Amino acid sequence: MTSQLPLYAAVPGPKKLMFCLAGSGHSLVWELNAKVVHHMSKQWFKNGQVEGLGSGSYFREPDGDLIPLP
Repeated sequence: MTSQLPLYAAVPGPKKLMFCLAGSGHSLVWELNAKVVHHMSKQWFKNGQVEGLGSGSYFREPDGDLIPLP
């Protein structure tokens, strides 16, 4: 998974984030990671950042570590 995904590329502007969460599928808001997504969404709406990041694409490991994606 890279930042070159069609939807990510279609969103205009430099201030955008994409996260791939380990262990998640296509129904993310109904899966075990739903609380993580809710928390990340609240951060984005409140601060325009998630975990201090305002742009880019990242893989989130089960322990919460974020790895930048190319």
